[in-house]
Amino acid sequence: MINRLLKFLVVLLIVILQISWLSNFEFFRTRLNIVLILLTFFILLLGFQETLVWAVGAGYLLDYFSSLPFGLITVSLLISLVIIYLLFRNVLTNRSFISFILLISVFTLTYNLCLLLGGLFISTLGLIDWNWQFSQLVIIFLQVIFNVVLASLVFLVYTLVT
Repeated sequence: MINRLLKFLVVLLIVILQISWLSNFEFFRTRLNIVLILLTFFILLLGFQETLVWAVGAGYLLDYFSSLPFGLITVSLLISLVIIYLLFRNVLTNRSFISFILLISVFTLTYNLCLLLGGLFISTLGLIDWNWQFSQLVIIFLQVIFNVVLASLVFLVYTLVT
């Protein structure tokens, strides 16, 4: 029970940092997604089923405070999580640094691709006004780089501590 409470507090803290603290810095607002890094660690350490529960919770909180249609972030997180789980289970079977970096990169790319495609789909239905610009691809590329750098530092600290 204490273990789950601690995990809940970690997820809640990360989501609050993502929503409130990082959004105050213009440079990091769209270039860093610490929720994706946390969920990648969770899938390596806790397994797929437990990570799925935490992804739904984090997605719900992120959806609640987002201007995107409700559920789009949660669905994008879940689809991306399934993809990296299949990649981890079938291709990147060891828990090495390179595997972790590849999982973070794929997770970030698929998450943002799901957000873009979901937004475009909802926009074609006429439910929202979605102004897609080519500069969003540059932001996605930068987000992959920033997530990889931060995840590398966290991974190295984690391996030194354990």
